Amino acid sequence: MAKLIALGGVAKFCIDCILRAYHHLPISALESMNLGYIPLFALSYFFWWLKPKDIDTPSVIDLPVMDLVDLYEFDRLALSDAFDLEGKPHQGLLSGAWRLMPRDFEREAVQQELIDIRNSRFGEGRLVSHWDPDLYHSKLWPIACIFGISFGALHLASWDIEFPTVYELWIWRVSAIVSMVSMLVFMQFQKVVLRWADPVTIICMISAGLYLLSRSGAIVEAFSTLRASDPAIYMTSQTM
Repeated sequence: MAKLIALGGVAKFCIDCILRAYHHLPISALESMNLGYIPLFALSYFFWWLKPKDIDTPSVIDLPVMDLVDLYEFDRLALSDAFDLEGKPHQGLLSGAWRLMPRDFEREAVQQELIDIRNSRFGEGRLVSHWDPDLYHSKLWPIACIFGISFGALHLASWDIEFPTVYELWIWRVSAIVSMVSMLVFMQFQKVVLRWADPVTIICMISAGLYLLSRSGAIVEAFSTLRASDPAIYMTSQTM
């Protein structure tokens, strides 16, 4: 039910934006930014729709065949269950919650160890991104690239809205375009390791840096424009 309610809210927001465009009403920068999240939201829901849920109902998960290294990594994900053992006197005390904190630090340590293991597989240097080879070399990869650039592309829905200054308008436009191009370039590298390999490394790192810079600019402008925005962004088809 919660999933359906969330999907209903997303569908209503999309319909509202379509109706605004149909009635020639502007879409604010903040709304177009939220539109950019919808393809990512839909993709996440697609893969998480049948995820295990309901703690009272056991879920059986069939694990794939793993080699020794993968099996070691999997076993290391199990955290200490000392706090979960029944019959301990500290379980009924409020102060016993502090005993959970070492588990959080233990989780961080395990994650860092797994990162170090992955980095050792790819040589020296910190692993920045590594696409699944089965997806990267499949026919679905172009679709994945479209999803990757859709976030910036949907920002263009606010191409002609009123910004406080013309400079901020062009910051918004350039940020949207740069985020699309830089993400598309970055996604062409199956594996990105933070180390010098060849001149192509410069292109990879620059694309990642430009994407982060463009996203920062878009976020700032999405809220900055609200200080002097077009009053029409608050209008609806009923108020026209």
